[in-house]
Amino acid sequence: MAKWRKEPRSRCAGALLAAIVLVGFAPAANAADADGDVVAIVNAANGIEEISLQELRLVYSLYRRSWDDGVRVVLILPEANSSAMSFLTSEIFRGRDTKEIEDYYRTAAFQQRIAVQPQTADDRRAVALVRSQAGAIALVDRDQAGDPGVRVLEIRLK
Repeated sequence: MAKWRKEPRSRCAGALLAAIVLVGFAPAANAADADGDVVAIVNAANGIEEISLQELRLVYSLYRRSWDDGVRVVLILPEANSSAMSFLTSEIFRGRDTKEIEDYYRTAAFQQRIAVQPQTADDRRAVALVRSQAGAIALVDRDQAGDPGVRVLEIRLK
């Protein structure tokens, strides 16, 4: 059995750590470029006050399926070619395209990780759906989020 020298291993570990750190900062830099045009919205009765980019990733990747009060998360996906979908593909799913995201949710439904596939809606319809469902969350353009039945959540980068 071959012995590994410590020096190459420590160099590899250092390079790996540097890569992880650099990749960790890339999404935050890109999110800052979005100029704050996209916000997350939840039902006004939802107790959540703010959300981080990492928390959004957990919600949209199905690792967080309920809110702190136990209400089931209901995902509303933005329409293709919208700025909210661009944000979802680049910042939440880190470069995956719309088709890959659709396949991800289709597979999750098939594997029964979710009861139903998330609904896709334009901004106006997304606001209406979030207003009518206690656990709903959607990404929309900031200028479409003004509705007393929804709470606008700024997306924290950290």
